[in-house]
Amino acid sequence: MAAGLLRERGAGVVAGEPAGAAAGECRRALAGVPVVRGGGNALPVAEASCDLVTYAQSWQSVDRLRAVRP
Repeated sequence: MAAGLLRERGAGVVAGEPAGAAAGECRRALAGVPVVRGGGNALPVAEASCDLVTYAQSWQSVDRLRAVRP
């Protein structure tokens, strides 16, 4: 998982997952990494609280007009 690779490099990571079953799998695979339920169009994090937001295997489910500011 991309979140695990980032954590191994020293990044502070919060994983986001919209599906309940997949969120549970993410919690098992990434012990110690907070997992929040949410997708790319509605992340449950405060504005300006992250230095970087990145997607892995999920861009196809994002409303691109909302996700990318011109």
